Amino acid sequence: MLARAERLAAAAGKVPGETDTDAGAGTGAEVEVAMAEIVALARAIDLAEAAIAARLPIAEAGKGHHLFGRRSIGAWLAAATGSRTARAGERVTLARQLPRLPRTAGLFASGRLSYGYAATIASATRHLDDAETELAEPILVELAQASTSTVEDVARAGQTIIETIDPDGRLARAAAKTE
Repeated sequence: MLARAERLAAAAGKVPGETDTDAGAGTGAEVEVAMAEIVALARAIDLAEAAIAARLPIAEAGKGHHLFGRRSIGAWLAAATGSRTARAGERVTLARQLPRLPRTAGLFASGRLSYGYAATIASATRHLDDAETELAEPILVELAQASTSTVEDVARAGQTIIETIDPDGRLARAAAKTE
């Protein structure tokens, strides 16, 4: 899959069947192939994200970021991967939360739950205690696996769970401080 991704990336901007008069057009078959490849590549990226999430706790526990002069594992990750600080923070949150989210962790590691859904569930539960997380996770996972749900639906459900558990806003204030 990596070799195929490299070839596709090298061909970026070169649409098969494209001429000056039909820029961007492709046959139905070409479009279907492109869309299938997009989904396959996204799944490969999700599995790579699962592997990153599995390795980050080891790097963090060993204080690996200090070896590279970084103040946190998130700062190191952003610099080492050339990613935005927010993206690195999302990855770190996911890696830290997965041990508390066994169903999410299993589905994510097996490729049956995308990075987007796993990260959203991790974010939604990061300020919940273990008992609250144990109650919230099945609801969020079920919603994530529903064919009509989006990542935004799961995020809204997570917010609703927090507001139900914490009507006085203690968790919301903690989340704001974290952000």
